[in-house]
Amino acid sequence: MYKPMQPKRTRSLKSLADRTVGVLQKGRRVKRPIPGNRKTDTVARYQRPWKMKRLVRSINICLAGLVLATTIGWFCFEMLAESDILQISSVEVHGNRHVTEQQVLQKASLNNGVKMLDIDIATAEKNVRSLAWVDKVIIKRQWPSTVEIMVQEHKPLAMVNLVSEGQGQLYYVNADGYMFAPAQGGVDLDFPVLTGPDLSGDMPGMQIRKD
Repeated sequence: MYKPMQPKRTRSLKSLADRTVGVLQKGRRVKRPIPGNRKTDTVARYQRPWKMKRLVRSINICLAGLVLATTIGWFCFEMLAESDILQISSVEVHGNRHVTEQQVLQKASLNNGVKMLDIDIATAEKNVRSLAWVDKVIIKRQWPSTVEIMVQEHKPLAMVNLVSEGQGQLYYVNADGYMFAPAQGGVDLDFPVLTGPDLSGDMPGMQIRKD
C-alpha cells in the first residue's frame, strides 16, 4: 500500500515558546530594591555609621574654628587695650559759654593718657550735668584717640528773687520754671525779675509752681 510522504513536523510550539522566553529576557527591566530586602538593609546598615562619623567630624571642625576665632579676637582686643594707640590724646568741648572747658574736663575726668576703653560715658555725662548751667551733654568717642563733649546750656528766660531767711538771692530761671543757677557779678543780668510772697527758699526741686 502506497503512503505519500508527509513533511516532517517541526517543533513549532516549542520554538515559539523559546522565542517568547528570549524576548522576555531581553526586555526584562532591572528590579529595584524592595523595602525590607535583606540586601538593601545590609547596605543601609553599613552606611549609617559612616554618615554619623561624617556629621560628628563636621561639627568638631566648626567648633574648633569657632574657638580659634574667639581666641584670636580676644587676644587682639587685649593687645589693643594695653597699647598706647587707644589712649586719649585730644578732648574737644563744644557748646559751652558760661561754663569753662576746664570745668567740663574736670567733671568728666577725661585727661590725656586715659584709655578710650576705660571711659564710662554714662557717669561722665552725669557728672558734667551737675554743673549749674549745663542742661544736656553728649559725650562721643572719636576713634582712635579723640573724645568729643557737646554741651547744651540752659537758656535764661527771666530771673527770680528767691527770699530765704529774710535775704534775697537772684536766680536764673528757664522756660520750664526751673531755677538752675544763682546770678553772679559779671554775668548778664538784663532779664525781667519775678518777685512775690510765694517765692521762698523751700520750693521743691527749685522749680516755680504753675499756680
